[in-house]
Amino acid sequence: MQFTVQKADLLRELQLVQGVVEKKATIPILSNLLLQATRERLEIIATDMELGIQSACDAQVGSEGSITIHARKLHDIVRNLPDAEILFSLQKGNRVQIRCANAEFKVAGQGTEDFPSLREYDFKGAIALPLNDFKSMIAKVIFAITQDDPRYAIYGALFVVRKGSVEMVATDGHRLAYLKQSADVSPKDEIRVIIPIKTLSEIVKLEPGPEGEVRIGVKDNHIFVKSGLRMLQSSLFEGTFPNYEKVMPEGNDRTVRCDTEAYLAALRRVSLLSAERTKAVKVSLGEGKMVISTQNPEFGEAEESVEIDGFKGSAIEIGFNARYLMDFLQVVGTPEVQMELKDGETQGLLRPADAEGIDYRYVVMPMRI
Repeated sequence: MQFTVQKADLLRELQLVQGVVEKKATIPILSNLLLQATRERLEIIATDMELGIQSACDAQVGSEGSITIHARKLHDIVRNLPDAEILFSLQKGNRVQIRCANAEFKVAGQGTEDFPSLREYDFKGAIALPLNDFKSMIAKVIFAITQDDPRYAIYGALFVVRKGSVEMVATDGHRLAYLKQSADVSPKDEIRVIIPIKTLSEIVKLEPGPEGEVRIGVKDNHIFVKSGLRMLQSSLFEGTFPNYEKVMPEGNDRTVRCDTEAYLAALRRVSLLSAERTKAVKVSLGEGKMVISTQNPEFGEAEESVEIDGFKGSAIEIGFNARYLMDFLQVVGTPEVQMELKDGETQGLLRPADAEGIDYRYVVMPMRI
């Protein structure tokens, strides 16, 4: 095996696949990348047995072949090489010679016979979505996925595809993010799967292919995602997703609008003195303004007001985790947000103001203050 590749091209793909590689692999070869030189292309594959990714970049291939190399070491070497062509040559004993300008490395490789194979999928029955729209959907819900709470072990987001629409839902038991938008899709059967958080995190790293679309298919409890020359596949979470419709509050008739950035900035400042574990703040609504405050016996107290529109009725106070509110405000993507409340004990509902084409709702459980 021998091939030449541009540093920038190779480094881009190596950075893409690093997140899939097992950092503390119990099976040593899972710490490696599979390099396959075929015709005029270098293919790069990484897997942790649950999630796999295949990428590729242009290369001048002198002789075809394959080898596996430790992923982190290869990335570190390539990252520190001069911006020039890199020549790879497979030598005796699975040693890989890497030459670039005046630098030369001989890196210990490992044969490919023990490297797990990725599943085959032809994408004929796949649906197509604009990649940037799909990534935006993920960004708007991924922060609500539980990561370390064993009492609520849904480590993924529900993804639903019906004719004419796609939905994504995530929850950790304390808050829930729901997004639905119209799409030009007509799946043969409804798709309803739970995509693991690690898989979602890798999808948002993908770049659009020539068509700007991502193709998505499901088979044998695996999801397959293809964008240009990059293909990602993952096993799906097998748990049962909660009945999220029941969490959506009804009768939240106290509706206000406010500036997104002003609300976010006020929360950031006030929460500096909130308790580190709970990040609890009190939100007080009255005519024309919303007051955000916190009291901490250890550090002191803070308060800031934000102008609001549309509030009617008697004043209301409710406690929230400031971090949960800020997570939503950082990704909502509209100049103004709408907050809908009922009383101090019912979950609050936030949504973008004047958003077109999407139904984006964020439910947050209240805190005692």
